[in-house]
Amino acid sequence: MQFFQEVNNVILENESNFDYFTLINKDTKDTTTALEIYRNRNLVEKKFNNLKGRFDFIKSGVSSDLSLDGKLFIEFIALIFLSYIKRQIQEILERIKSNRMF
Repeated sequence: MQFFQEVNNVILENESNFDYFTLINKDTKDTTTALEIYRNRNLVEKKFNNLKGRFDFIKSGVSSDLSLDGKLFIEFIALIFLSYIKRQIQEILERIKSNRMF
């Protein structure tokens, strides 16, 4: 019961930060799943844009534009894998929490 009170207190403290937005998705019917997919995709895109921005200011360590494209591609794929691993860990933690609650 204390857990739910703590969660409720956190929600009340952050209520002024709530915002509204619309997420349109033709594949996923469950709103929670759609939001998680959107946030994970958004995270990868932000990290990739950050990565591209860093390459503008530092030496990339490659000798040609083609090599730079390959390096960016590999790092983009790595970000996708990291997102997938993070999602899997979240699902495992949710299963562990649900087993403890019941």
